[in-house]
Amino acid sequence: MEIVQTPGKILQIFEDGRESVEIWTDGRKLPQDLDPRWYGWAVGPLGGRTLVVESTGYDERSWLDSAGYPHSQDMHIVER
Repeated sequence: MEIVQTPGKILQIFEDGRESVEIWTDGRKLPQDLDPRWYGWAVGPLGGRTLVVESTGYDERSWLDSAGYPHSQDMHIVER
C-alpha cells in the first residue's frame, strides 16, 4: 500500500488492482445523501497527533475482508 498526502486529501493506493481510497482532510463532513461506493466515503480532519478517519457509505456488495464477510449499506467505521 502507498499513502499519498496532498493538501486536503490523503490517498491510500493498494497494489492489488491499483484500487484507491480518498480520505478528505479539508474539514468537510461526510455527505448526508450519498451514493454508496466500494470503499465508502471517508473524512479525517487533521488536527492533533492522531488521524481519526470516519467512513460510511459502503456498497453492500463489497466485503469486510478477503474471506468474504458481508456488511450492510449502513456500516460506519472509525479508525485511529
